[in-house]
Amino acid sequence: MLIFWILLNLGLKRSDKVGQGNSMSKMSKTEKIISVLYAIAKAPGHRIGEAKLCELLGNPSRANKYKLIDELTKGMGSIPPILIEEADGEASDKIYKLNNSAWENFVFADNEGFFFLEAFKKIGSVLNCDYTHMAFNDAFEFEGKKISDPDRKFIYLNKITARIDETYKDKIDRLVSALVSNKKLKIAYSPGDQEHEYTREIEPLTLCQYRDDLYILCYKIEGSERIQRNYKVSRITEIEVLDETFKYPSKKKWDPENKFQRASGLIVGEEKLATFRVYGVSRVAFQEKDFFNSILIQSTDEYDQYQCHYSHENEFIGQLFVYGQDIEIMASSQLRELFTQKAQDILKRNNIEVNIKKSA
Repeated sequence: MLIFWILLNLGLKRSDKVGQGNSMSKMSKTEKIISVLYAIAKAPGHRIGEAKLCELLGNPSRANKYKLIDELTKGMGSIPPILIEEADGEASDKIYKLNNSAWENFVFADNEGFFFLEAFKKIGSVLNCDYTHMAFNDAFEFEGKKISDPDRKFIYLNKITARIDETYKDKIDRLVSALVSNKKLKIAYSPGDQEHEYTREIEPLTLCQYRDDLYILCYKIEGSERIQRNYKVSRITEIEVLDETFKYPSKKKWDPENKFQRASGLIVGEEKLATFRVYGVSRVAFQEKDFFNSILIQSTDEYDQYQCHYSHENEFIGQLFVYGQDIEIMASSQLRELFTQKAQDILKRNNIEVNIKKSA
């Protein structure tokens, strides 16, 4: 769903370019398809006629016109059909609308209203950044009625956001283009904890928002091997969309929601079991959240005791430390030592001395 909405925003960007004098004929196929998606999102009833579709596709020749429409209504490689073709009962013109069944690739929803609202929730702060902000009033409908003031009625409040500049926008543009067309990428990457850059050839799989940043989840190509990796978009210094395409993996081979279901974030490792107690006001916070798929195993007047799985200790402790003053780690002993060491490091950094007696 994230990709779908970014496509719409790219369409907004592309339409601006067309208005500045760039003809539709000079646009790439991907750019034309993005323009079609954007136009349908804005059109009454989210549908357009054949004449409008041909105009958005650059008024191609007769042979090319049917080839393009065939790709849009029957699918392209691993990409499902984007549009559905229907006859207009009141005219000889055909009409085209979005293929609703393809939406399941982005979000689970039983009706159009839930589709938009669930999409809004999943996109989070990406929707509110300057690059992906769109005119909600032009696209949002609920139960057949246009939503008024959705940007005030629905808000994602996030006080820590990624810094967006022109180079970042260009990276997203290229990433989305590669994701839509299943094309390989060549990237230059600068890790945060190292000084040197390195180059990688990748097969992009999923553009993911995690906490306050975007990541490209992909296969790194090393000889005949394809290794799953995650790269932070802000640390990609160069990006090139290659002409070579790849076959997007089946859902059985690549299902990101399932892959990260019991992970501690984007870092997936050996699955471990934690047991911890929650005291004080944080008990209510835990009761209101699904924290790392935790299960309540005991509740007393003083505390609630949980068990949960995690895959990376530092990621898990970082999330748990938000409630640190009300947390007691019961197991494992290694997790408890790392948790208390983090607390000691904080006190040391702030020049506070505390004598801690270790339990026997």
